[in-house]
Amino acid sequence: MVSFASARCLMVLALICALNVGALGIKTFTAEQLAQYDGSDESKPILISVKGDVFDVTSGKKFYGPGSSYHILVGKDSSRAVALWSLDPKDMTHDLHGLTQADLDSLEDTYNNVYKAKYKLVGKFIPPAVKPADREL
Repeated sequence: MVSFASARCLMVLALICALNVGALGIKTFTAEQLAQYDGSDESKPILISVKGDVFDVTSGKKFYGPGSSYHILVGKDSSRAVALWSLDPKDMTHDLHGLTQADLDSLEDTYNNVYKAKYKLVGKFIPPAVKPADREL
């Protein structure tokens, strides 16, 4: 179990990393910003975050565009859903707490062989803090 102090340290570390990423000229996205790239506005690219990396999946519009199979995954960090091969709305989160090693291996495989292999990396996702009380233990 992660203590509140540990969670706070992780949050500070994530913020420092995000600031450094921004200083390097790589775009950063909050949850609110990323939500604007869900395919509902055709003038904007379709973006997904997996493991904190934001990918432009517009070239896979037939999979990720409005009305398509995986549309629920876009406009947010869907790491947990990708790890679990889930389309359940409750799994549309960056929070990987409680996943098995097999789930994490699946996430890594999909991240490398789908997202990194096929789509352009366009930025980093700045996750909201996940308080221990928000998790189902």
